[in-house]
Amino acid sequence: MIGFGQNIVETNITGNNRINVQIIKASPDSFPVISVYFQAEKDNMPIFGLLNNEILVRENNVECDIIDLQQKSKNSSINIVLVVDHSPSISPSFSAVQEAGIDFAMNFGEVEDSLLIVGFNENVDTTQKFINAGSDFSSIFTIFHNLQPTGTGTAFYDAINYSINKLKAKEGLNIIVALTDGVDNSSSSSMYKIINTAKEFNIPIYTIGFLGNNTSRRNRNYSICKTCLDSISSESKGKSWYTSESSDLIDIYNEINLKISALYKLTYLSKNLSKNDTSRIVRLKFQIEKELLDFEFPFNVPKDTIVEIQQDQKLEWQTENYIFLTVISIGIILFVIRKMKPKVK
Repeated sequence: MIGFGQNIVETNITGNNRINVQIIKASPDSFPVISVYFQAEKDNMPIFGLLNNEILVRENNVECDIIDLQQKSKNSSINIVLVVDHSPSISPSFSAVQEAGIDFAMNFGEVEDSLLIVGFNENVDTTQKFINAGSDFSSIFTIFHNLQPTGTGTAFYDAINYSINKLKAKEGLNIIVALTDGVDNSSSSSMYKIINTAKEFNIPIYTIGFLGNNTSRRNRNYSICKTCLDSISSESKGKSWYTSESSDLIDIYNEINLKISALYKLTYLSKNLSKNDTSRIVRLKFQIEKELLDFEFPFNVPKDTIVEIQQDQKLEWQTENYIFLTVISIGIILFVIRKMKPKVK
């Protein structure tokens, strides 16, 4: 039996420097049912097979019933934007970029998942639409093969900003996976803007810094803005990878795919329907491989959502009472009619 101890306030907690649990997103998908998306890792590798009885949930110190715990990728849809740099500097290695991108897009998706491929150089390609990642394989091939190294610059931040705007209105878990080979030199958006917006809409960004096979750039010690990519990924609860070898790209994409496949969706029933308590403290306690992890995080429920459920419950109560009173009234009328009816002798 798992019990709650003293307060521990973290949204990303590590036990014994080996097990790490990170909250990605919490949302009232169908209030009072609350969904919490999280990632669990041991030694930087995803943990699979967590069970309901290994987790306890409290909201404002009130224990809540867990409805379900599921691996997100196996049971629900994911929306992913795959951002691909096709500026001219990537030209010597672009065939490897295409191959790795196609491999990732073909292998990550389930039937219900959606994928948007966004290419960029000094401009952002805005012509593509979301496709079905689990079945629309011909579109994946066509989009990647139509991407060619062209242009004069790198608008990485604009590409990320565009991707966030495409995702933020979508329900479920939204993720960006972005590859670039150089420092941004053409964007109107800033790094700080995309970090703040990604955090606001709970969109983790996984970044790949790829120097590629451009030997002249290596000789000039041209490097990717590692600090920028690290900031974007860590602040948005994603992760960053770096390589100069084309042969590493498929392995990196496979690792990203593995991390996404191990994301969990925990749903619980909130017992607090007060419209005055829009700010909640959610506390989770995990028992993973005999280790206890105990932490809490803030969560806001929109007031309109609470008012709406209260109105629905009021309407349901009124309907039930109307039906009850109607049945009683009909029963009384039938009883009176029966009493007034003359008996046949």
